[in-house]
Amino acid sequence: MTLLLSDNKNGEKPYELPFIYFARIYAALAVVSLHTVVPIVMSYGKIPMVHWWLGNIIDSATRWAVPVFVMISGALLLDPRKQDSPITLYKKRLRRVGIPLLFWVEVYFFYNHFSKGYPLSLQFFIDQVILGQSYEHLNFLFIVLGLYLITPGLKEILKKIKQQHLFFMILLFLSIGIFWTETPSTPTLFIPYIGYYLAGFFLKNSTISYKYRSFIPAVIVLSISSIAIGTYLFVSHTIENSNGLYFYYYLNPLVILLAICVFLMIRNRHTIFPTSTFVPRSFILTVSSATFGIYLIHPLIQDILGNMLGITSLSSPYIVLGVADVITLTLMLSFGITFVIKQIPYLRTVV
Repeated sequence: MTLLLSDNKNGEKPYELPFIYFARIYAALAVVSLHTVVPIVMSYGKIPMVHWWLGNIIDSATRWAVPVFVMISGALLLDPRKQDSPITLYKKRLRRVGIPLLFWVEVYFFYNHFSKGYPLSLQFFIDQVILGQSYEHLNFLFIVLGLYLITPGLKEILKKIKQQHLFFMILLFLSIGIFWTETPSTPTLFIPYIGYYLAGFFLKNSTISYKYRSFIPAVIVLSISSIAIGTYLFVSHTIENSNGLYFYYYLNPLVILLAICVFLMIRNRHTIFPTSTFVPRSFILTVSSATFGIYLIHPLIQDILGNMLGITSLSSPYIVLGVADVITLTLMLSFGITFVIKQIPYLRTVV
């Protein structure tokens, strides 16, 4: 253990760690890319195999996005040096996540009613929220709210636990996540992600020895390849695509390994802000601050592009251009809308 990892002795405050800002940006780009290729992946057998494989590889290569978002939360909030009382923590987190959750659940609820004819009833709304059946990306907010709830207790444990014991604690919770089979429901969504949450704190305070860093890209490539090949084998031998997507699950062992390696690579690569004037620090901070809004808004943008304008990753005869167009339009529109909302008093709290 000590050969691989060493404690971070720089005494950095979490919000001063440059890699956090870059990790948010990369994760936002990854999650938009992932959702862009969903129509391709779900069209197995209906489109040319080379097109399907492109979507499969992009999907496999971006499956780390949501786990890394969870790890970022752990890196920022589990630091025992932050002395917020539980009440203060809950107030801050409810304002930061609870208000956007309430707002966007309603936005998507009414959007689905008017655009897709979903029932406009209280029972349907409750089913969507309590059973975690609203737009899938909003489940992330339920996950982090659950993790925030147990954060004070976890911080007390982290004050006393040794680094090696924490390592095995993370392995335990990640293993629970791997074998977690309970039917998804909002109150328990966070439980399988406790391992990721703890891993974010653990990896933020640790650095991998230099001689082992060269293995990280190789492990990333191997993980992505294994996810893509495994998905192909499963999908090609099932009647319905949804039955063959096991390797895409965020708690699949390969995705766990991929997410940890990507987090480590970003952690090691971005130890300082770049000094180049081509990409000023202010730009990085602005884009990073907009990633939450991009995450919340981008499925709505993609749905409008696809259902109302006919622009999807499959709409172009050149599949690479189709994917690139949707990613670019989604990012630009989501960022622009987020930027405008942030300028409006009161409304800025929803992004």
